[in-house]
Amino acid sequence: MTRKVNTSTILTSIISFLFVGGFFYWLIGHLIVENWYETYWPTLYFLGLLCCVFVIKIIENKRQIKDGLSNMLVLALCVAASVISAFGDAFILCTFINIFLLIPIGGAIVSSGVDKTSAGGIAFFYGYVFIMSLPLSGLLYIALSSS
Repeated sequence: MTRKVNTSTILTSIISFLFVGGFFYWLIGHLIVENWYETYWPTLYFLGLLCCVFVIKIIENKRQIKDGLSNMLVLALCVAASVISAFGDAFILCTFINIFLLIPIGGAIVSSGVDKTSAGGIAFFYGYVFIMSLPLSGLLYIALSSS
């Protein structure tokens, strides 16, 4: 018995791999600069803040503290994800990177202590807070870059 090879799937996989690989090759070539710390320091600090809140959540779970300080800090980090980017050189890129850092790490912090039915509503509210802080971040970036 012979197995029929689906050549269209193999061809689609190869083309997709080359397309994604080429995109990341182009992206890495444009993102790596000599003074990367001066360009991306807001994102590095935001990642540090996220890691600190994650450690606080681990301590809360280990000691069974019910106050939920880490959830309040994630709410503050939703605002900080957009506002902290205004202080760096790559405003839009740092904002996108902060979004992609906030979604998985903030989601893990928030959803670990609640039931699965309310996690979607909480994530929607945090996303709403982030979107509402973007105009503040844009105005702050314009004010800082004009001086």
